Amino acid sequence: KIRCAQMLLGMVIGVASAVVILCMGSNLMQGVSDFYSAYSPSLMYMGVYTSVEKSPRVTVGDMEGLIASSEYITAVSPLVSVEDCNLRYNGETLADAQIKGVSEQFLQMKPACQAAAGRFLQPLDISRRQKVCVIGSAVAEELLGCQNFEDALGQTLKIRGENFTVIGVLAEIQPDLEKGNYESYIPYTTAKQLTSEIIAPLQEDYYLDIYYVNLNSVDNI
Repeated sequence: KIRCAQMLLGMVIGVASAVVILCMGSNLMQGVSDFYSAYSPSLMYMGVYTSVEKSPRVTVGDMEGLIASSEYITAVSPLVSVEDCNLRYNGETLADAQIKGVSEQFLQMKPACQAAAGRFLQPLDISRRQKVCVIGSAVAEELLGCQNFEDALGQTLKIRGENFTVIGVLAEIQPDLEKGNYESYIPYTTAKQLTSEIIAPLQEDYYLDIYYVNLNSVDNI
């Protein structure tokens, strides 16, 4: 009887453990799926390393030319991260804030980004290096104290001590696995003015230019 009870207990524990592991795995896969569904499934994150001494750099114009010359590429956007952005409003700082410089094409690459108020960046903002920004929902709520996102439009934020005007607020991203609601977007041309060139310490010194490249299907990546 004791051996039978031990065998039954072992079977119960074994089956219960298997069920728990399967449930955890299923939840993890669902989380990964939800994360990637926030972006286009055919989006590539591409770093272009160019030797400081030997090669001409790949320009934004070169990358945009790919759209016209390729039947597979639908959009290209530079990505300029503003590290230590020091995003401030009325003397208050939002610690989790992230500032990214992108082009107007970025919005179509990230389905989770939808304008809840105002507008996204436009080509004129890029070409004129305008000091404008589109902020995430958490920035509007926690830093500006705006429950009504329309109230955030026209407000002035400071990024690295420079004044930026809020022209848009993005809807809340769910699930927010990478604090996307704390991201704000400015023209990449303006972001380059705020940051210095990125030098990658490899065997030689390289410039690092980062782009998002969106294709028309996963099969064509």
